Amino acid sequence: MAGTRIPNPSSDNFWSDSPNFITSSLPIREKKKEKGLTDFLYAIDESPEFYDPYSDLNLFLSQIIKKEMQFLGTSKKWSVKIEDKLLAKITPSFYKRFPECRLNLTAIKRTWEKISYYSQQIQKQKEAIDSSGKLNIHYFIKQNLKNYSAFPHSEQPRPSQYAHQLASKISECIAILDGVRPQLDYLTKMIWSIQRHLLTEREPEQYHSPYDEYHPIDKLIVKIILEVSAKHPQVSQKELELKVKESLHSLQDLPSFSSVDQMMGNISPLVKDEIAGILIENPTQSFSKLAHEAVNFFKKAKDLIQTEEWSAIEKKIHIWTLQGDMICRFIRLNSESPLLQLIQQKWKQHPSFLPHHTFISEVCQHYLKTYPKLAPYSGQLFTRVTILYKYAWYSLFGEPKESSFNRFLKWHASSLLFSGETLDHKHLIHQLEEIVNKKLPLVPFDRNQAAAALSLNF
Repeated sequence: MAGTRIPNPSSDNFWSDSPNFITSSLPIREKKKEKGLTDFLYAIDESPEFYDPYSDLNLFLSQIIKKEMQFLGTSKKWSVKIEDKLLAKITPSFYKRFPECRLNLTAIKRTWEKISYYSQQIQKQKEAIDSSGKLNIHYFIKQNLKNYSAFPHSEQPRPSQYAHQLASKISECIAILDGVRPQLDYLTKMIWSIQRHLLTEREPEQYHSPYDEYHPIDKLIVKIILEVSAKHPQVSQKELELKVKESLHSLQDLPSFSSVDQMMGNISPLVKDEIAGILIENPTQSFSKLAHEAVNFFKKAKDLIQTEEWSAIEKKIHIWTLQGDMICRFIRLNSESPLLQLIQQKWKQHPSFLPHHTFISEVCQHYLKTYPKLAPYSGQLFTRVTILYKYAWYSLFGEPKESSFNRFLKWHASSLLFSGETLDHKHLIHQLEEIVNKKLPLVPFDRNQAAAALSLNF
């Protein structure tokens, strides 16, 4: 597309709709030092550490100057009064922390002006600061992804590079304003986890990125997310994250099953649901084999949870739950599943002409006629069909180069249109926006895209 430019996080545009980008490379006009200053100031700006925004030196200066700014004000220009106050405050703790370094006024002034510039930019964005006074990272990501889906993604040979650049930019802001060393790799993974669902013009297999992770612990987390979302279709991202953590703790608290007999002696809803899930996908399998498979699952799950650091697991849970049902686009379930094959067959007969709930119910009824012994597990069957139907919706029923987010909009647009409520177009758009904000807090909402989802076939 002639004249079209892909948003570049390394350009001078921090907010997607603002001409001003907050940058740590803010040009500072060098002024000649006043006479007499060199008699008692010591230079530190010759050290390589001073030019590393994540160094202990810079983080120290940012923390202490930011704290003093709360009393002096961010809008005040550099003055002799500010010089005196900062020197008096910084000098004792500086030499105690960095006895090998030399302090000078130029470095202090540069740090002050960077923090002042960033702070004034942030103050224009009401949601940029969270309740704890720290930068609202979710808001930063969402603002920068605002117009991302409007650009031709085929022009990006490595889309994940954008995520890394944006993470680096936000990290600098965190280091300067919060005075803490950011987790660049984690931040990049978080951004990429959302960005990939906005991509169009390519199929998921073409999105290979070094930030994609799908280790055994990830598979367990995804399994739980799919099950919780199927049982609680209105669940918010925050509630989903909490429920996944609770489920993992429940798995961890189960006794170690060394045998089928021991497991059968400790039947809980969790154990019952797992056995039912295996039976539903393997209705002709012997009970002995089903039970052994369940024992193996619980053993592996407990080992995974105990082996991984809980803080690392929490980060994974956060990244996965931020994606909601869209994760169905980037996973692969068993294509030989009799249930999945039935869903595909039913879809070919009357695609998109039934409400989701009705479609799922019809598949369940058909499956129960074929396997009547599953009747006691009708609740678990409904959950399993819901999971597979969502998977098919995102991975099999849409256009190959359609974005995951567009499939999300169409799913919920269909639900709203079949809800039975008489809603005008404006209210439908508003409800879609509320659903997106609730379930996908990092995804920017686009009214035009939502309107298209309401008007097109699903």
